[in-house]
Amino acid sequence: MTIKKCPKCGKEFSDMAKSCPNCSYSMKKTGKFLKSKVLFLLCIFAILLISSSVYLIYYLNRPSYKLIKAIKSGELITAQTIYDESVKKYNDQLDQTYDGILEYLPELVSGLAKGDSDYYDVKEIIGFVQKNFPEVDLTTYEENISKINISKAYFHIAEEQNEKKEFLKAIEGYENVCELDSEYYKRAQENIIECRKKYANEIFKKINSVAEDNLKNEYIQISEEINSQSWLLDNEEVSNAFNALKLRVKAEVIQPILDKVDKYTERSEYGKAIGLLYQNMKYEVDNILSNKMAVVKQQRISD
Repeated sequence: MTIKKCPKCGKEFSDMAKSCPNCSYSMKKTGKFLKSKVLFLLCIFAILLISSSVYLIYYLNRPSYKLIKAIKSGELITAQTIYDESVKKYNDQLDQTYDGILEYLPELVSGLAKGDSDYYDVKEIIGFVQKNFPEVDLTTYEENISKINISKAYFHIAEEQNEKKEFLKAIEGYENVCELDSEYYKRAQENIIECRKKYANEIFKKINSVAEDNLKNEYIQISEEINSQSWLLDNEEVSNAFNALKLRVKAEVIQPILDKVDKYTERSEYGKAIGLLYQNMKYEVDNILSNKMAVVKQQRISD
């Protein structure tokens, strides 16, 4: 035997009793009430289920829904048929399709960016929209699609150049990979760092292997490379090695030139001094020759 509480007066009594001994409330009423409540809720649930099923069937069979589905799957012949037969004559279907296309276009571009869609398939879909929905402004989408396609081409070319150890060309290619290209942008940035390290290592080795009898020519080549790629000096090894090379050039190339210039100026042969400085300006280090040129010209004016 268990104890239960009367729903009317709140007194407790045995579950064997058919009614409350305190207020005579019949427990049969409670059972009937619960059954009717459950039945009512079941009816409401059934109505909702049927209504949602009917709406879903209607929604899935709408021409506009079928048209968008065909476009997304790339079945453009089917899409054109649906458009011609069931959409273009009906304003409500046109409006629904228009809204669906506006929702789908960012997804289309995103799919290309991620590498999930083919460029030519995307262009065909854009062409379909352009033909049948000319009021849709496709300018931004077409620009982004073109940027992404070019970006992917740059990445693949850069990968080939990286394999061939043409690091400068590879870096240039990777730098042209745009942020819109979510498939390759992050990898391109990582590869730029790696290629710069590899190229800096090549320059470091090149500086350290400069031959004594070819110091002038190799210094010019190395200087041009470093001047065109200023980031090389961010590499500590390259920076230190290049500074050491400049000290060699100062001692072995620049100083003999300055000695000759001084002799010319002592004899007031300023034309020869200036001519000598001009001829050797390609070996310039830390503006030493330029500064000497300014001094000589001033001396000539003073004399």
